[in-house]
Amino acid sequence: LQGRFALVAPVPRKVLVPCAFLSMGVVVGVTGIALVLSRDTYLYNLWILPALLLAQSLIMWSQPLYLGLFGAHRDRIIMIQSLSVLAATLALCVLCVAQLGITGAVVSQLAGGAGLALLRWVVFVRYRRAGWV
Repeated sequence: LQGRFALVAPVPRKVLVPCAFLSMGVVVGVTGIALVLSRDTYLYNLWILPALLLAQSLIMWSQPLYLGLFGAHRDRIIMIQSLSVLAATLALCVLCVAQLGITGAVVSQLAGGAGLALLRWVVFVRYRRAGWV
């Protein structure tokens, strides 16, 4: 059991580096395109991209934890947490978009990504301490 955890443990940290570099590259590229096009709408909403990339990076960071649970045959908890986060994010999106528009959509995606990453991490640590991962 320690061997499986030893294999999974360093991967989340290693995922963050490529995510950060790719995200920065995308932001720089899109910012350049938005500046060249000089459309006020693009420039005004440019803040959305880093926020969505952060949410996606959090999900990617937690993916190895998910795979560790999957490798330990913890399919039931994976389904429960995935469906729970899906329902919560969808409900949050509907509420936030109704109140805040596009900002609400971004906030709900950030909250969903952070919630999924946190939930995967908590469950992984819990099962690891129990010796199941």
